Amino acid sequence: MYVYELSEYQVYQLKSIDPALGGNWKTILISILPQLDIPSRKSVYEKILSKRNISPNFTYIIPDDLRSLLSKTAIRHRELKAIAIQMLKFIESKPDSYDAIELADKVEAMIDYLNRIDIGDHILDQKSRESIKKAFLYDLAFWIDNVNLIV
Repeated sequence: MYVYELSEYQVYQLKSIDPALGGNWKTILISILPQLDIPSRKSVYEKILSKRNISPNFTYIIPDDLRSLLSKTAIRHRELKAIAIQMLKFIESKPDSYDAIELADKVEAMIDYLNRIDIGDHILDQKSRESIKKAFLYDLAFWIDNVNLIV
């Protein structure tokens, strides 16, 4: 079978895979990939799976968390580094419970601030911003799993 012969639902399943957020990604791959010919499998890997930190042998490569990103990456822009440190302080807080609306407002404000920092056309700063955002959101998902949200 060719990749263009997949159903809309199968394509949706593949595009929805995120190993950091869900544990059923291998089941999805096992149910879809064996149906495809080798060039189609390669295409699915290059266009979808590699972007989700899934290696060619279908193991998940855990993305950097915010702490490791800050320690091993030289973030040159002062404001980017400052907001990343604030995000890290929030993620490393360990409350038993947290108000869901307050959380939404706080996360929205941090992401909005991050997006509004004027970094011009500096490609390294743009990459740093995206790395910070990605690491923060993955850390936040883990944080939410461990906090009782008050609705």
